[in-house]
Amino acid sequence: MNNVSPEDDFFDPEVNGDHNYASISEEVEIQQIQDRCVCIFDKTTATYGIIMVMSNSFWCSVCNSSVCSHIRMVNSYKETPFHDLPDELCDIFTDFKTTSNQFLVQKSTLKIPFRRSTTLTHTLLSLHDKIQKITVLQPTSQCRKCSSDSGEYQTVNERCPITASQNIYFVILNMWICHQCHEKNVYEGLDDGLLNMGSYIVTHELLRSYLHGFLHGKCTLFAFYTHLKEVHLDFGLSNFLTYNKLKNAWYCYVSLLDVDYRHGFCCNICGENPRTIICDGTSLSFRKKMLLQPGNIKAQIDDEKLLYGSSFKEMVFVANATTRKMLKRYSKLTSVSSMSNEEFTSMISALEKEIPELANFINDIEDGIHCPPTKYKSLIASLSSSSPVCVLIPNNKGLHDALQKLCDGDDIQCNPDLIRSLQEQSPLLFDIYKGCRPISTCMKELLKILSKKAEQPFVTKENHTVEKTLENPELACFPSLPILRGRGMYYSDKTVFKKKEKCKKVFSGHPTLLPGIFTIFCSHGICYGYQVMRNHESANIPFTIFRTRFPTAPDMVIYDFACSLHSYCLRRDPLFFRDTKFFVDRFHWYNHKACSRGYNLHLYLQHNTLNSQVNEQGNAGLKRIKDQLSYMTQQNFMTHCRLFLYNKNINKING
Repeated sequence: MNNVSPEDDFFDPEVNGDHNYASISEEVEIQQIQDRCVCIFDKTTATYGIIMVMSNSFWCSVCNSSVCSHIRMVNSYKETPFHDLPDELCDIFTDFKTTSNQFLVQKSTLKIPFRRSTTLTHTLLSLHDKIQKITVLQPTSQCRKCSSDSGEYQTVNERCPITASQNIYFVILNMWICHQCHEKNVYEGLDDGLLNMGSYIVTHELLRSYLHGFLHGKCTLFAFYTHLKEVHLDFGLSNFLTYNKLKNAWYCYVSLLDVDYRHGFCCNICGENPRTIICDGTSLSFRKKMLLQPGNIKAQIDDEKLLYGSSFKEMVFVANATTRKMLKRYSKLTSVSSMSNEEFTSMISALEKEIPELANFINDIEDGIHCPPTKYKSLIASLSSSSPVCVLIPNNKGLHDALQKLCDGDDIQCNPDLIRSLQEQSPLLFDIYKGCRPISTCMKELLKILSKKAEQPFVTKENHTVEKTLENPELACFPSLPILRGRGMYYSDKTVFKKKEKCKKVFSGHPTLLPGIFTIFCSHGICYGYQVMRNHESANIPFTIFRTRFPTAPDMVIYDFACSLHSYCLRRDPLFFRDTKFFVDRFHWYNHKACSRGYNLHLYLQHNTLNSQVNEQGNAGLKRIKDQLSYMTQQNFMTHCRLFLYNKNINKING
């Protein structure tokens, strides 16, 4: 038996303890010495063990074993109902993932209102007056299963504590046993504002108080418990609810909240197929060891089922890396630091072999000092990047018509629709058109080859049909975006590409926590869901979300790593993303040095009023719950994160 006094099970996780377990009294069999770590004394062998959960099993760090006598003592509690466990063992049994769910079984099962209503207010206001007058709590004398009124009451607990914010009451708790079907009908407590946990009861008023602290503040459950205990001491109470019992009551309360997540994760303007997506990752996460299904997508690749997208040569304007390097250097030069004759000749010679139209264009704009005029620098820099050409010339009929008119020698100045299309779809080319009307013959030839190259990733490509599969749905939460199809496996998933010329994102990870979650927002600031990142943030995450959950790809994706995401998508399913425009948000653009200027959202004046930071602003709010969620189990993490984001969304939707 556990001989720890009621005062001792008040454990402060912020205090690590001195780990000097040899000094623990031999009268104590079990004592919690650290968060999710217990010291256990085996009187038979007169030895101490330190028990924790590792690799989905109990582990004794003293014996360096999972089968020692200390482990056997802990395993003897496996069949014990969770509410009857010694409080010192509650945390490690919660960590024990394969059995944790069986313990968190409350007696109350009816949904609890989340949103305010007249009924909820009346229940909370009348709660304390009602409890003071009640000596027995029991269900109605009619079976919920067969509706029979033949049965009898049976006492479950003759002194069941009801914990409220400023008082502790004691009542007799009964159940109704049906004589006809033998169903045990338990007391629900919903109408009375009570949560029945079997051996104890907690008021909705108390749990709702922490609900507001969780949703709107940085209050951890332990801090709330400390506050509650101090209040009870002020009122002269001593029979405290233990921290683990409060924690389990809170988890059960959250699971019973009546919340329409599908409605809460859907913008009332964008609907269930948002056209503009702003996405990013944030470091909110939980411990790696709590991950229920470790795995890696690469291990599932089947060569016979590989799908093919566009190749690197089909996407970029200049395929040769050495030529691109020379062209990039040329785009940065000025009259003060110009290119030597030998280097310029070498660059032109390489371009004549690969892109003669570009070589002719550079020769045409050259003034003898081997550096490009300022108005052409951005275009040449973009052409020298490893970014897809279609970012400069996206799939848009108005733009293609405008370019065709220019290539035919027509002036589009008198056609405001074509001018607008050129300005909105390709601002780099629009700036050049403004400064050199009419455009030269060499420029016309360059525009022709650019248009042809922009179409190349989509030529002779097929639509990929992939069967609907459930790829780790427990790590994703997109209530209004259910899985519609499988992701598919692609040739590019098994190929290693060199990324020396690409923009890079630096990741700094936590040694024991997962990298974080990846969230997607619409332009109105409504979060549509999140995906837990197993590894560091990568383009695979948004690609998989769009490919599996969106009926059609978004029209616009704003992401701080959009340049990499665009290439990633075209390498795999170019037709699905053909009409999608990828942009880097304004705040992060200045970190991009190697990609095309076409990703710069700031250049597109029609989007000046679009807030590209809604994701950053939304993720900033998640910092408030980082302390509470980081050391939860996977299931509890997903539940609490979903509830927090739902509440933020509802507040924004309702204004």
